[in-house]
Amino acid sequence: MRVRAALAAVLLALAGCGEFPKDSNETLNEVRAGRPLRVGWSAAEPWVREGQAEPTGLEAELVRQFAQSIGAKIEWVPAGEAQLVEALAENAVDLGIAGFAVDAPWGARIGQTQNYLTTTAVIGAAEGTTLPESWDGVPVRYDRRRPQFDALLRGIGAEPVPVEPGGDLKPIGAAYAQELGPHGLFPTGETLLTEDRVIATPPAENALAIALDRFLHSREGWIAERVAAEARR
Repeated sequence: MRVRAALAAVLLALAGCGEFPKDSNETLNEVRAGRPLRVGWSAAEPWVREGQAEPTGLEAELVRQFAQSIGAKIEWVPAGEAQLVEALAENAVDLGIAGFAVDAPWGARIGQTQNYLTTTAVIGAAEGTTLPESWDGVPVRYDRRRPQFDALLRGIGAEPVPVEPGGDLKPIGAAYAQELGPHGLFPTGETLLTEDRVIATPPAENALAIALDRFLHSREGWIAERVAAEARR
């Protein structure tokens, strides 16, 4: 919350600085004037999901809402994660969504927003479940669309058990902390990984990044609610 408060203060200060900050390629001005907002995306459960015609998921919805707030239309550009980073570095797309984290290995090639959400992958258990003294060999269920959970569980010696999307994770399952309640699970105290989520931008498109940061800050409560609501989809 201190980080968010500091960010809010910075955004308010910048709002009174005339033309500062600026985009090196005038991206924000151009999309406000009618050019489509080019959004590169790569499926990354649950942040970005493949839809019938367009991506779905939390980040896709946030980008739609942001585009609406600045009066822009979206041009969706599907790509692999490596291709997406390359396109951002070359200003071939304006935003990139792929469940990116702050510490992703991009170096200084592209930009990013402030973190819009901190996510912690944890192990939860159903009420009344006897917890083991060690996770060695313990079956732990997880959504099969999240292959990264397999490695995280093996890292503590547990036996990963993939389940179908929306399936039951009880009696013991791995999920993001915000999702435990919807799955009927309670925290066991075992944390697998903590990451800060961001949306990627091209380098030096500062006005665009600040505008998006301001929007994401205003949606903080909605974001938390949406993560929980998405848990069983």
